[in-house]
Amino acid sequence: MRAMPYPLFLQWVEFYKRDPFGRERGDLNAATITAMIANAHSSRGKRYEPRDFMPEFYKKRQSVDDMVAQVEAAARAAQAMGGRKQ
Repeated sequence: MRAMPYPLFLQWVEFYKRDPFGRERGDLNAATITAMIANAHSSRGKRYEPRDFMPEFYKKRQSVDDMVAQVEAAARAAQAMGGRKQ
């Protein structure tokens, strides 16, 4: 960045405002296609949005207690559906 003249930097900023690029833009493109495919194969009434398939890199990290609670809830749900408790 230090080698880039400031006027050129400003041009890149304007370009990015018009046509974003980078990881987040690629994730959005992939999520849009994934939502379209999911909607084509989903049952009636269930509609997916691209945000349903976007990675959440900046989401607050779960605590160990939250993770254990989720695993226990999944195990109870599996058992209720006829699975075996191990």
